Amino acid sequence: EMKHMIPSAFQATRLMFKDKIILALSMVPVAIGVGLYIGMGSWFYSSILGWGDTWIKGHVSESWGVVVYYLLFSILTVLLFFIVNWTFVLIVSILASPFNDAISHRVEKILGGETPESLGGTFKRILANAIFSFINQIKKVAFIVVLASLGLLLSLFPVLAPISMIITAVLLSIEFMDYSWSRHDIPFSACKTDVKNHLIEYILTGGGFATLIAIPVVNLFVLPYGVIYYTTLWTNNKKDLIGYSK
Repeated sequence: EMKHMIPSAFQATRLMFKDKIILALSMVPVAIGVGLYIGMGSWFYSSILGWGDTWIKGHVSESWGVVVYYLLFSILTVLLFFIVNWTFVLIVSILASPFNDAISHRVEKILGGETPESLGGTFKRILANAIFSFINQIKKVAFIVVLASLGLLLSLFPVLAPISMIITAVLLSIEFMDYSWSRHDIPFSACKTDVKNHLIEYILTGGGFATLIAIPVVNLFVLPYGVIYYTTLWTNNKKDLIGYSK
């Protein structure tokens, strides 16, 4: 059943830009992540290029020194790009976990016709749930890395590549959906039932988000939007979720 898949996208988009607190919470982890990587990048360049410059002056002639230096700079730039591309989403998802939990909670309140918490109440919730959110997200990231590695191995074989893509899509959907599951203490059996009942929906939406996350800069905004979207989708689908009694 996929009747809520597209309507939820329009609802999520309206919520993200209509509710100022949701928009603000979405940008905080992004800002933290950008600052972290700018700092790491500056240290990376200054340390490695400083060492490289000293080595070049001691081992390479002056005429070739400039060429070798810029070659090293180019290699470092490409290497840093791949490091950031592979780790940024995981690091930011951990940093953002308390904020994402608050976003998910606020979205569900609004969709349920309830009055959402004030900004002060929202930050109290973030602080109260921060440790649990961090630990839970680290567990999810570790689990996802293991299964994503399995998917990567499968992708080496052309015949199995579609299975790898499906695993990646479903994993991403589960990561976003887990904020709602965890908040309501949904049992594991009910989570499995939810995935089974909406498998095609999760494959399609997860595949779409996986594609967007692979795009630098765009992925900064995809992460919070994914939380909003899947909370909206889950709220619309929750009448079908076994074990949900509200």
